[in-house]
Parts: sequence; structure tokens; C-alpha cells
Amino acid sequence: MGQYQSAADFEKFFHTNYTPLTYEDVKSDFETFYKEQNGKIFHEDYEKAAQISRDDFRENLSKTALFTFQDTLTELFYEKNPAIYEEAFAIFEENGGTKSEITKIFDDTYQSLYEEFLNQFFDEVIAAAI
Repeated sequence: MGQYQSAADFEKFFHTNYTPLTYEDVKSDFETFYKEQNGKIFHEDYEKAAQISRDDFRENLSKTALFTFQDTLTELFYEKNPAIYEEAFAIFEENGGTKSEITKIFDDTYQSLYEEFLNQFFDEVIAAAI
């Protein structure tokens, strides 16, 4: 798999080159999308139940909201960390389109950021609206 034969090799590359992302980086895009959707970003039955909580709102986002939030983070991650993103994606493709243990730090970081940013979005925008 290219120049990274182990997770430790890729982690060293990751830590050397990673530019951190913050919620402030995605905040405007998340909030703009929410406003454009008039706050309708959940599955209809979840919204009707009026039981929107921080613990489960991520699992009840509409497909459009999921795609938009993930795409926003992906574009930002690529913008700030193009070398890391491209290397991880190359390994992903070499691995037949499945995740690799070599790029675990990339996958874990992305997932952690996604959850953190959605939770902060919930706290600042959704909780204020319900």
C-alpha cells in the first residue's frame, strides 16, 4: 500500500501534517443549511414526535441533512489537509474501497470531528429552537 506499510507509518505522517479543524470552520455552512431548510432536517416522524434530543438527533437526520453535513466536513478536511486526505483515499482505493487499519487515525479523526461538530450544532442551534 504505497509508502505506508503500517498504521504507525501513516500516523506519523498524519501527526506531522495535520491541520486541526474546529466547529467554527463549519458553523456558517451548517447554520445556513439549517435556515435554508427552515429547520426541517429530520425524518418526518421524528420531528412530529417532538422528542428531539442530543442523544439521538444524529440518528434521525434526513438523508439530505446527513449528506450535507458530511460533505461540508469532507470538503473542509480536504481544504485544510489535502495531502492527508489524498493519501488516505489512495489507500482506501487500493484496499478495494474498504477502510484500512493503516488509515484508522484518519477515519477515527473524521468520525470524531463529525460527532463533535454535530453535537455543538445541536447545542447552539437545535436546542435553542426547541
